[in-house]
Amino acid sequence: MESQIENWEDRILFQLADPISECNNQSFDGNLVYCKIYLQINYELEYFIGDLASFVRSISKKKPDEFYNRILAKTKRLNMQYGYRYDYTILQIEEYLKSI
Repeated sequence: MESQIENWEDRILFQLADPISECNNQSFDGNLVYCKIYLQINYELEYFIGDLASFVRSISKKKPDEFYNRILAKTKRLNMQYGYRYDYTILQIEEYLKSI
């Protein structure tokens, strides 16, 4: 499933993001898939930003820096678009990235 999400429509992925993130399966990282959905879609993104830092911190296996840099760049771009209401989210993600 994780490798097929790029073929799904934004509104479907939006509806699946929260249930996927709550998955308690050791072979499936729901937090990682949540972040991948965030990177892929352009639908209701302000909803994702509110809890994004906690999902980034909860990814079970460290991903390549490029993955985290894409999340940070998209979040910074959206933060500007949404009137800088998510500066703290960006700070949390940056602090986490410094710690890993």
